[in-house]
Amino acid sequence: MYNPTVLENSNNSNDGENILLEANNDNILVNVDQFKAPRIDSGLLDQINDEVHYWKNVLKRVFVVVKSLAIRGLEFRSDSDKIGSSHNGNFLMSMELIAHFDPFLASHISKYGNKGKGSTTCLSFHTYEQFITLMSDKVLENIIKEVQTAKYFSVVVDSTPDISNSDQLSFVQRYVLDGHPKERFLCFLENTGHKSEKLADDVLTTLALFNIDLANMRGQSYDNASNMSEEHYQKPSLRCEAKGILKKLNRFECALMAVFWGDILEVLNKTSKTLQSVSTDLITVVQLYDSVIHYMQSVTMKILLKNYLD
Repeated sequence: MYNPTVLENSNNSNDGENILLEANNDNILVNVDQFKAPRIDSGLLDQINDEVHYWKNVLKRVFVVVKSLAIRGLEFRSDSDKIGSSHNGNFLMSMELIAHFDPFLASHISKYGNKGKGSTTCLSFHTYEQFITLMSDKVLENIIKEVQTAKYFSVVVDSTPDISNSDQLSFVQRYVLDGHPKERFLCFLENTGHKSEKLADDVLTTLALFNIDLANMRGQSYDNASNMSEEHYQKPSLRCEAKGILKKLNRFECALMAVFWGDILEVLNKTSKTLQSVSTDLITVVQLYDSVIHYMQSVTMKILLKNYLD
């Protein structure tokens, strides 16, 4: 009598569910999936997967074109949005050019080109503008990470009119990363005037928005706002310290030392290198020290003479 017994049950994601049966002293490995009834929606699932795969391939080609045009700063649209028009802009022109060598894209353009509103084609400006927005967000995220990694930065705020001649502020950051200077555009700010207080508020708000620490700012440039002053950024104690340093720099003694200090350091540096040489004997050491003493005395006399003459 044939009476099979289940010896082992295993589930392999690649081969499906398998069971090991014992019948009449024989072991039989059976794949259960072979006896399962197909899903009633299997045909619909296959159709959905084919659609997803198809539109993914379309979007890959759109992405490559958008990336290439954006990197080169070329315009996307022109007077016409029609496939086949000689005035349809760089985006559609590039898609048509690729279609000459890509049967898949050629078939897509032939089937969906110039469908008009209400049809999904992935060839309209709505699609590539979404790509531009996503790319812009990613680029901005990377710039902010670089600024935070570099730590120290300077800002450039410049008034720039747009295509409609409306005034706006370009917000740019400069920083050094891995020994290379970088200058990156962050965003446009609405220009509500050139008053220093308003500009300061805009800069502070933008830095806070991008989570960039104001304490690490080391420079400011306002190309079209000469009335901007550092007083809106610097603490009173820092301004007082800066004024004290400036006062010292303007003193005669500081200017005089700036003239002679380079020559003095050069003589001391040459003397130090000679003294460290293994071939230098005691007589040479004495001569070097005497030479340095004589030089310093002569410099001192020049300074005293300069003071006397002044």
